[in-house]
Amino acid sequence: DSTLSRFSNWLHILARRRRERDASLSALGFPYGGFRTGQREIAELTYKCVDQGGQLLLEAPTGIGKTSAVLFPALKALATNKHDKVVFLTAKTVGRRAAESTLADLAAAGYRGNALSLTAKEKICLSPGRACHGDDCPYARDYYEKLQPAMHAAIERDSLQREDLESLAREFEVCPYELALDLLPWVDVVIADLHYVYSLTA
Repeated sequence: DSTLSRFSNWLHILARRRRERDASLSALGFPYGGFRTGQREIAELTYKCVDQGGQLLLEAPTGIGKTSAVLFPALKALATNKHDKVVFLTAKTVGRRAAESTLADLAAAGYRGNALSLTAKEKICLSPGRACHGDDCPYARDYYEKLQPAMHAAIERDSLQREDLESLAREFEVCPYELALDLLPWVDVVIADLHYVYSLTA
C-alpha cells in the first residue's frame, strides 16, 4: 500500500506537470517574432513529419535557425499527443548548447516543460578516482534510498543541465550520472550525444 501510494503521488505530479506543459504550449508563440527566410518551411515540414510519423532529412545553411525551427514545432506537437518526448541528438557541444539556449528562450516565452541534458559519466562524476559503488563513493552509497526525494526535486525543475544535476546530486548526495539516467523516462526533452542511441553506459 505504501509503495502504491508513493507511485500514485508520483503519477499525479507528472500529470500536473503535463497539464501545465500542454497549456503553455497551446498558448506559445514563436519566441523570436517573425520567422527567418526558410525557417517557416522547416517548421511546417517538421510538424507534418511528427503528425504523420514520418522521417525528414533537412539541409540548410548555418545561421538560418534550424534548431528553433525544429524544436518549436516538435514541442507544439507534444500538446496534441502526437508523441510523448523530444530527443535532440548532437555530435558536438555547440549543438547541445544551441538546443539548451533555444529551450531557455522558449521557457522565457512561457513554455513550462522540462529538459534533461545527458553528460558523460567522467565529466559529471563528483567523486573522480573512486569506484562506482557504495563502499567507496558517498554518492553511490544507499543510492536507491535517496533517489525518490531527488527525483521529486528534479522533476519540478524546467532545466536539468549539467550544473542543475550536480546541484541536486550534492543536495541529496546521489550520483548525478545515475540520477540523469533514472529521469530519462519522465522528462519532456532529452538532449544528448549521438552515442547514447547505441549505449547509455558506453
